[in-house]
Amino acid sequence: MSRKDSQLAPAPPGLPQFGQMDSSTLLSLCRKHNSQVCEILKSLSDKKVDVQELKQMADTTQEVLNRCSTHYGDLKNLAIPKMERVYLSICEYEKKLTKLLRKGSFVRFLNVRLRGKIDQISYSVSADVQIFERDIRDAVVQRSAADFADDVIDLLDDVRQFDPPAATPEAAAAVSGVFEPRTPPKPLILRNSLESTKRIPDFETKMRLEGQLSIIKDSARREQLLASVSKLPVKPLSSDEIVTLVSTFDWSTGEIGEKSFEDIVCGKSVSTYPRDSLTGKREGDPICDQFCASVYDNRIISVVADGCNWGEEPKEAARKATRITTQYIKRHQHEIRDAHDAALLLFRAFHLAHKSIVIDRTEEDMFVAGTTTMIAGVVLELEQPLNGKPFAFVAASVGDCKAYYWPQNSARLSEITRGNRGGVDARDPGGRIGPMLDGGEPDLRNFNLYFYLCDENDVIVLVSDGVHDNFDPRLLGRTPRELGMSNDDDWEQYKDTKNVESEARIWDWMEKYMTSLVPQPVTVQGIVRHLVQQGIDTTRTSREWMQNNPGKRLPTDYKQFPGKLDHTTCMAFRVGFRRSRSVPQPQQQHSHQRPVRSTSNVGVPVPTSQRGSSGATGSYGLSSSEPSSLDELSLDMPDEPPRKSSKVWDSLFGFEAIVASWSEFIAGLGLQLTRADEESLRTIIDASNTGRVTRFKFQEFLEGFGPLECCVQNVSSITQAAWFRGFTSAVVAKRLLELHPVGTFLIRFSSSVPGNFVLDYVKDPGHVRSVRLWAHPDGGFAAKTEGSSTNQKVFKSIQELVDTYGTMGILTTPFSSSLPDMPWFYGEVSSQEAEELLSSRPAGTFLIRFSQNQGCFAASFVGTAGEIKKGLITKYPGGGFQVNAQGRIFPTLDDLVQHYKAEGYFSEPYQD
Repeated sequence: MSRKDSQLAPAPPGLPQFGQMDSSTLLSLCRKHNSQVCEILKSLSDKKVDVQELKQMADTTQEVLNRCSTHYGDLKNLAIPKMERVYLSICEYEKKLTKLLRKGSFVRFLNVRLRGKIDQISYSVSADVQIFERDIRDAVVQRSAADFADDVIDLLDDVRQFDPPAATPEAAAAVSGVFEPRTPPKPLILRNSLESTKRIPDFETKMRLEGQLSIIKDSARREQLLASVSKLPVKPLSSDEIVTLVSTFDWSTGEIGEKSFEDIVCGKSVSTYPRDSLTGKREGDPICDQFCASVYDNRIISVVADGCNWGEEPKEAARKATRITTQYIKRHQHEIRDAHDAALLLFRAFHLAHKSIVIDRTEEDMFVAGTTTMIAGVVLELEQPLNGKPFAFVAASVGDCKAYYWPQNSARLSEITRGNRGGVDARDPGGRIGPMLDGGEPDLRNFNLYFYLCDENDVIVLVSDGVHDNFDPRLLGRTPRELGMSNDDDWEQYKDTKNVESEARIWDWMEKYMTSLVPQPVTVQGIVRHLVQQGIDTTRTSREWMQNNPGKRLPTDYKQFPGKLDHTTCMAFRVGFRRSRSVPQPQQQHSHQRPVRSTSNVGVPVPTSQRGSSGATGSYGLSSSEPSSLDELSLDMPDEPPRKSSKVWDSLFGFEAIVASWSEFIAGLGLQLTRADEESLRTIIDASNTGRVTRFKFQEFLEGFGPLECCVQNVSSITQAAWFRGFTSAVVAKRLLELHPVGTFLIRFSSSVPGNFVLDYVKDPGHVRSVRLWAHPDGGFAAKTEGSSTNQKVFKSIQELVDTYGTMGILTTPFSSSLPDMPWFYGEVSSQEAEELLSSRPAGTFLIRFSQNQGCFAASFVGTAGEIKKGLITKYPGGGFQVNAQGRIFPTLDDLVQHYKAEGYFSEPYQD
């Protein structure tokens, strides 16, 4: 068969046509038929036919096909045109060899013409297989690059919600900079871009992927940097996100100011530039520094960026860089298994941050975009403490932002990033992301990785150059003589930064000076306030001189005019477990949830409990030594939750199976199911009605409803219970419950840990507490016991838990409101998001949502002139709802909605 014939031939009878088969299916068929070719050639060889060369080539082809199947990840959505021709050639090859095998003993007398045809097909298959393996490598790299580019756009849309437009209620609410956590929509939680590359053992492809997705393109430099990070296993997250700290602007003043949460994390950005004596306008505005931090029970993600120069463009570059970096790490941190993974994630986050700055730029306006320096890091809990230190700080930096480390048992801090600027010229940061080099590439001269072991309660401090330059003795007018370095009164001989001894003396002096300014006991707020105040105080003389001498250049006499005017940022955070620390309750809350229906939202529970520990044991029922109050059960996860579901899938559907059709799945379970049972299963496993079940979805399901032999009974008992609220988000559950009496409760799916459940209940008026539940491998459901290093409480069923604490008067009333199911209820959608949803909709279109005011709702609707109107709906403790605190009080929200429908204000609810 000629190549032309191969390209035009249809798929063999009984199989889908090529347009209906993906690359993964085609590859599987190629492997199957080439395996048959190998078997036939072996049989021919046993008949003394000279097919040794053909057999070797077929075996090699099979090795390549197997490698393509195992070394390049999921090929399902990749287009590999060459694969169709290879498949047809293998089928034709198999067909001719089968005919030969039927010739019996006469097969030894192959004529030259027939042998030539077989050889031609064999060579063609071998050559084409080698080519399409290269095609697969190229396609995998291109797909990963395209996915990465999609991440930029998706994350940019995501982070805009951190900084609402000026002159909106959301902007006012965002001034606090302390936000309840936000989890991306479910599909993004399950995305495994880093995981997919880890499943690709092919070295060449992995190196090309890292080159595509990493900020550092040179593999040798990348490996050299990674060598500085110990490859230590780390523990997974032990809680949901507790708080996010963001450097948001106060639009009324143009300031950022201080943002903090307890003695855990604090950040502050100020400007030391002078103001015009006539207009009052400050030089250098807006502030171009930005910071972000996300706090978990056993992890902190932190970023500080310093936009280079003045203006909106560098501010926007720093803003995008901090938000994108934080969000990307948050989305993919579940993929971190060791410190190397964290370093690779930082490589990609920096690349993503750079791309976010230049993504909308053309060749003509590329260099209009701003640039920024940045330092970003992750505190990780180690699987096993090293040198007595249970945590590690893995960080990356480009430019002259710095990191310092203050051990709890030490009298002084020390610099982690010593020498990262690479020079004494404060005008050259040594590197930056954003368009700096030809083609809009970043300047990565001093990009570096850092790895630092930490103990609990140690403090890490990230600063921009506006802080550390104002501790530099050279900029403070100090001389080498004053530092005891020499008898010189100038720094001329010390301009060479390669003089390690002199640089070390300067760093030591700076560290001691910084330490001396922070009062005891050391708090994160104390560190931030005093280091930032040093910059303000040091530059006061320069600032006053410039205000009194407008238009003149500041003299370069550092003794008379010490320090450097700049945007100044400091962020400090405490390493360790968050144990008894509570969630912030700022007066104004700002939701970062996308505008999606609340009943299907995946939100983030806010943990208030202490960290759990490994080695947990449990027993059924209550005893005198076990918890007698729900206060003693925790939202914490087990340190090493048992996960047997992967092996169950392998035994039912095979190791290589990634997805099964619904009919295959039901048949594979081997369980006696009624129609009602099957529909209950579909509601949980295939809520989107795709007709398929993936390995990952099954694992998630079995970890929540398993073991397998009990899953149908568990599904039925849980989904039909009055207290079960399915995919209700943590935020919606909290807002709904806080309006109800003490003892009201619900149970929902956990959004942060697929397969877990969360019990939310009203403990005190307006106070909602949460407890995590998971399926125990021996049956029943377990919860972590607070205050114990060994215990977990196990119940035979969730209903037993409800009954147990119901008899104690703790869980008294299942939450039974129909509000989450109302077509007009949109939960935590903000006022701004509601306006965007309703814009261009017909008059009367409306929705009801949570108000930013505690315990209240809000109505947003389209007026007769197309304008968006809104009203505050107050819920009274004794019952009833009232609009704008005046007029009629309605028994329920639905009664209120029906009334305003009758009045003509509302018509139809907003539909997605």
